[in-house]
Amino acid sequence: MREGAGTDRPAPSRARTRWDVERWLEANASTLAFTGAALAWRDRRWLIVPTVVTAFLFQLAVQGWCPPLGVLRRLHIRTRSEIDAEKYALKALRGDFTEIEDAGAGTAAVESLAAVRR
Repeated sequence: MREGAGTDRPAPSRARTRWDVERWLEANASTLAFTGAALAWRDRRWLIVPTVVTAFLFQLAVQGWCPPLGVLRRLHIRTRSEIDAEKYALKALRGDFTEIEDAGAGTAAVESLAAVRR
């Protein structure tokens, strides 16, 4: 049975399978680099595609930013931290953290749970 099926509780399964922005960048970069290398067999000018793509990947590794990142963010592709925040908020709504509340007030975990519920 699927999580949340048959209950009024939301299931965080979609949040688990979402691709974050870095995964999108890696998948698109490898596709473009492979395609550019394959097309270079016909015309050497296609070698510019894998060159540019690998330069963008290097820039992402060194600086944490590259030009395609802005495009993907405008397409509403989220970061890993945004996906994790949604996942934990859904778990809190579902009641997965009730044992934390029972442990006692004043702990950092209870305060964090209260912040998520606001």
